[in-house]
Amino acid sequence: MPFIMAFIFSIAGPLVWTIIRLIGVSAVTFVGMNIAVSFAVDFVIDNYNSLPAVLLQLMDLAGVNSAMVMVGSTMSTVATFKAVNRLNSVWRAPGSNKPLTA
Repeated sequence: MPFIMAFIFSIAGPLVWTIIRLIGVSAVTFVGMNIAVSFAVDFVIDNYNSLPAVLLQLMDLAGVNSAMVMVGSTMSTVATFKAVNRLNSVWRAPGSNKPLTA
């Protein structure tokens, strides 16, 4: 029984530290992405609304607004994946000879 408790306590510290670190990084990433995406959306909407009415109707028929939404969501998804992959890049599988990449 003491070995099990020692094992649990030896895992608890690093696990809690990793969870706190991931929450902090995700909060900073979310706030930064929120600011960047809102800036980009405002820029696109301002320029989109300044077009002539006939061109706006043609673009709406062609589905340009849906394409802009798809591009924006793809950009935020790629940024999220890059942030998550950067967090996991230090760990390497046991027995692998790959160098650490930080």
